[in-house]
Amino acid sequence: MQRFAGREEAGRLLADRLAAMGLMQPLVFALPRGGVPVAVELAAKLNGPLDLVLVRKIGAAGNPEVALGAIVEGVNAQVVINDDVMRRPKWHSLPTSEMLEFDYLSPPKSLSAGAVPSGYQCQEPNVVPK
Repeated sequence: MQRFAGREEAGRLLADRLAAMGLMQPLVFALPRGGVPVAVELAAKLNGPLDLVLVRKIGAAGNPEVALGAIVEGVNAQVVINDDVMRRPKWHSLPTSEMLEFDYLSPPKSLSAGAVPSGYQCQEPNVVPK
């Protein structure tokens, strides 16, 4: 596995590889916090706009580090469930209200609400892991 000095370096090296694909001003999305430094380098090198995908984890009650799912905020908000975790006997048998540890009262934080700028054609995405 390749090691990087930091996320910025990883972003620069990835941007060099993606630049070879000839993408024309690709729309770059970042997941805060760790994905932003990578995405900033990509957007700068590829001359594409940068936007954030805002996601809130749904943690398991009693073990908030376990991600039962996530809420993706924005225009097309959705809940994504981690099926691998939900199949585990410990979580599968609990009622939903006992399973979740999530602050439903916290307001969503959205910068651009996930709207794609006008004039952009949606194509197959290139996904960059954090």
